[in-house]
Amino acid sequence: MPELPEVEVTCRKITPLLVGRTVSGVHTTADSYFFLTSPSELKRRLKTRTVSALLRYGKYLVAELDDGSKLLLHLGMTGQLFVQGSTSLRLLSSTSRATLRPEDQTAFKPDSHTHLRLAFSDGGPEVWFRDVRKFGKVKWIAPGESDVRLDKLGADALEAT
Repeated sequence: MPELPEVEVTCRKITPLLVGRTVSGVHTTADSYFFLTSPSELKRRLKTRTVSALLRYGKYLVAELDDGSKLLLHLGMTGQLFVQGSTSLRLLSSTSRATLRPEDQTAFKPDSHTHLRLAFSDGGPEVWFRDVRKFGKVKWIAPGESDVRLDKLGADALEAT
């Protein structure tokens, strides 16, 4: 499971690739327990929204949107957020690594474990949420509402003195 420092690093690395961009497309896998908001509703709610901030609350990432709504993300045990064009052997299964030539082993393409893909109006790289074990979570939160998962969090470990 990604620990707090790993979630913080993910937040810092993804923020400049997400904030200020307007969602033009939302691609998901089929509805499952991974989605706390149905894929069809996510598509409807996120399209045309601009990401105004990405914040970390404990091990949760929260994308604040221009209409006051939020997208809650939790990486679970094996979740990864990354951008299209990322190169990492970690993104490939051992089977994929074994069958690919060394020069092709970094060319990750979305697979059945890439449950959420956000495309943007600027034509830049998509942001992908991949989770092999599906313990991660995605939820849309309406403007002015909160979520019990966030409400029960105590002081942040990186800010507590």
